[in-house]
Amino acid sequence: MLLGKLGTEDDAYHAVRDGFFAAVAKTPRIDTTRLGVWGHSFGGGMTPYLVQQERAPDLSVLKTAVPEQLDSVLDSNQAGELQSMMENVVTKGTGTEAQIPGVKVGGKTGTADNGPVNANGEYVNAPHAWFTGFALDPTHPIAIAVVLENAGVTGSESAGGTAAAPLARMVMQAYLADTRGR
Repeated sequence: MLLGKLGTEDDAYHAVRDGFFAAVAKTPRIDTTRLGVWGHSFGGGMTPYLVQQERAPDLSVLKTAVPEQLDSVLDSNQAGELQSMMENVVTKGTGTEAQIPGVKVGGKTGTADNGPVNANGEYVNAPHAWFTGFALDPTHPIAIAVVLENAGVTGSESAGGTAAAPLARMVMQAYLADTRGR
């Protein structure tokens, strides 16, 4: 069962109450990238890392990150369904701002409430906005997570779609432009 893979009972409760992807916002931020990895790699993928190489002042390589295979949490059918759903979010849903011409992009937007609540039951702080997803370049695919704290969007708007998805698109485009030039 997919919900059993999320972590705590609290995560599972929020997944049922708010929909599966709402639970992702409760996990550590780097783990939201794993959703993008799962969405394009048949439920497995590689452990994300922030720095590929560490270099000395003379540019000699001090340390290189070694990719590690993640355990599969989805079977190939589930991963295919997840990928399709994430692609639909970008092609015709709340993540259209993440589209990159000529590249298959998938993702999931999110707006996370940011307590505390005032006497009127309204959140005092602006919500957080997030987008997690992937770009399926044939030779250099990328998975990404963008979290913008206090994004400033309120009401029924999708802060993830209006604030975080465009930033994710820009980062993915820069990555693809850099890797294609090599």
